[in-house]
Amino acid sequence: MESTCGDILINSFIEEAKNNSINICTLRTTSKSATKKQIIQTINDSNISQNGVIYIECFEEWPTDILCFIFEYLADFDCHVGFVIDISTDPRCLTQVLDADILQKLTVEQFFFPDFTAISTQILWDLTRKCNFPVMSQDLFQCLEECRSEAAFMKVLTSSLLSFFTENPLRVDIFIKEKELREFIEQKDSWIENLELFQIMAQAAPMSLDLALDYLNRQVYLTTVDMECKFVTEFYGKFKSRDFDSYENIEEYLGNLYERDIISEEELNKLKEDYLNIPTVQSINARDQTNSKILKWKITFILPKLRIKVINNIKPLHIHIARISNSEDYILNLCQYLDNDISTKILQQLLPNPASQENSDMQILCSLLKNRGKHIELNSVFNEFVKAVNSKETRKSMQSRFLHTCNCFFILGLIKQSKKRKKADCFFVEKNFFGRSTFYN
Repeated sequence: MESTCGDILINSFIEEAKNNSINICTLRTTSKSATKKQIIQTINDSNISQNGVIYIECFEEWPTDILCFIFEYLADFDCHVGFVIDISTDPRCLTQVLDADILQKLTVEQFFFPDFTAISTQILWDLTRKCNFPVMSQDLFQCLEECRSEAAFMKVLTSSLLSFFTENPLRVDIFIKEKELREFIEQKDSWIENLELFQIMAQAAPMSLDLALDYLNRQVYLTTVDMECKFVTEFYGKFKSRDFDSYENIEEYLGNLYERDIISEEELNKLKEDYLNIPTVQSINARDQTNSKILKWKITFILPKLRIKVINNIKPLHIHIARISNSEDYILNLCQYLDNDISTKILQQLLPNPASQENSDMQILCSLLKNRGKHIELNSVFNEFVKAVNSKETRKSMQSRFLHTCNCFFILGLIKQSKKRKKADCFFVEKNFFGRSTFYN
């Protein structure tokens, strides 16, 4: 494959393979310096001999001898083994790196990752659903949605979060220590539930609007006027169309809402009873009488019921959160790019007591991590940290202190732990943003 994006798409690919019961052997860039014995162990542990695929990250960065060794080792397998090779330059470098006898044993195909903008709406929906993630302002949401690459996306998001926590240190307690989050989470969950209910209402036959939650989220988030949301407008138009100009269609629709737990059996029976109790308008044409009765039933009873359940609550999330008295503490605004280095000034703003041990540890760790690149082996950082602290605490106590400091870095959205390695006795983190941090040793 030709790589056009970063870890987000790569990790999504690996996760999708696992969901389809495909065994994956992941050879990330950090493995390129491993010994041949370690690589063999990694391959064997992944059980790729049964419906397996090997993923090699940044193919062109690996030593030629190691790559040839990997392919020669797998040539002796009794089964075919699939490869996904991440090439970000010219795909023809495959023929320049591997020996001719190896190339003769390969069947090569090429595919491309989608453009980053094709998945940004899904990422924003996933972020929105995180219970303790701040509410994005419309400006920030739109800016992130229009980012053309993961790097730009992360730059905007990270700078905005740094500014968010810097402006008000109490937000660290709110979001990281999860204090005073209960009302916020309740309001957020309510909003998300309304979106999910509206999706069901819009997709229930005979409505059948093609509606994905991430795109519904986008439409609602970026609306500026009530009822401006494209899907809400389409919903009303569809509901008032001729598809619903017969009692059978409306009864079918209400029955589908009942089956999908949008309305209760009691509500369903009450709506039917309301229809029966509507007085018939005298007309020469019996069909006109029925249509008039159905129209009145829809406008007077059904649409208000649906509006009360969902539609009145479908507004941008920051408006929904405004019901909380201190809602400004929960809104994440767009910020101009900050320097990637964590300055002492920002640390002091986040940790206002300059004499505190926590602040001192953060500054030490900051200096140790600076300019170390994307992949960091934390066992060596931990050893340097112990020397720099120069404390007589036990190793277990120092580990706890070190991990707490690392978690503070995670608060700033700068590092994230990888999954625990099977035979790891060291720490490993990546500069990334998504997820919660728990470090292992």
